[in-house]
Amino acid sequence: MTKQALKKCYELYLGRYPEKRKMDYLLKYYKEIPKQYFDPEQVEEWEQLPDIVSEEEGRKLNEKYNGELKWRLIDTSVTEEKLCAYEKEHNIKLPNQVREFLKGYAFPIWDTYIQVFSDGYYEYTYNFETKDYDELFEEDDEEDMEIEENDYDYYSTRIAVFPCEFPSLYYGKELESLKRYEDNIWKQCLEFGYIYLQDFRAYEWYLDCVEKNIIAVDHEEWFNLDAETREGFLPDSAGEEFKNFDNYIRCLLGLEIVGYYE
Repeated sequence: MTKQALKKCYELYLGRYPEKRKMDYLLKYYKEIPKQYFDPEQVEEWEQLPDIVSEEEGRKLNEKYNGELKWRLIDTSVTEEKLCAYEKEHNIKLPNQVREFLKGYAFPIWDTYIQVFSDGYYEYTYNFETKDYDELFEEDDEEDMEIEENDYDYYSTRIAVFPCEFPSLYYGKELESLKRYEDNIWKQCLEFGYIYLQDFRAYEWYLDCVEKNIIAVDHEEWFNLDAETREGFLPDSAGEEFKNFDNYIRCLLGLEIVGYYE
């Protein structure tokens, strides 16, 4: 995804959830705020701010401006040299779409919402007002429409929404989104070219650096940790979940539906 296209995706997401653009969001989840996130056009004393603003300092500053401060979308600190060093350290080659993402914008949001077709598997959907889950299929609907158990139109076309974790690119710590689990069992996955991304319901999603796509691995049928080859390491049930990394990012931002792409 080009940098311009990536910026458009972020702006569309923030347009839907403007509350996450407020500085209060960063102050709620981060103890230290890089100076770059503060907007010089909003903060008169921007030049005098330290390189790292503490949570306490940030709250006082936000209060001074009546809680109206918004963080700004800035370039990441990731350079080609840093990416090459990471690849050399782990003996992998990151897909170009991942490299573009990491060199794009320091998007600090970590909690997003994802849409998936039910396929009769997902029976609940997130309710933004109650912050709880509602049933996706009403019993009365099924009775009135005489729905059969495997009716495609009824079950497969219903869309469920779930809170999801976004690979936050916090300024100065962007590559940590790829290194969170390298000190435990996921390190072996990395050796075979798989980078753990996140859990989603009954699955774990991994970036396949060789095939350049995202795969889903069932919690109940995990990798073969005794395997000596890449082919033997992957469980039989593992399958491609997204068209590519760009599709994965758009889905995490709620701009596309998981499993639906041309």
